[in-house]
Amino acid sequence: MHYRRITPTAVEVFGPEGEKLSIRADTVVVCAGQESHNPLEAELEASGIPFAVVGGAKDARSVDAVRATAEGLAAARTLAP
Repeated sequence: MHYRRITPTAVEVFGPEGEKLSIRADTVVVCAGQESHNPLEAELEASGIPFAVVGGAKDARSVDAVRATAEGLAAARTLAP
């Protein structure tokens, strides 16, 4: 599966056969990369949009997928409507 884009109501992907699929979502948590990279933090904070920085974006000193996944899940539970 390959991600195509995130829209206000869904995540669009290409399925195993290359077909375009739309997965309905009102909240999306992106977990990608292994280096601290959070350029949106200041902009989101200034705009008042609720957000959480997790995983390697929060602390990239040690790559820990279990910690990052747990932090992402906790953020989703906190931020989801």
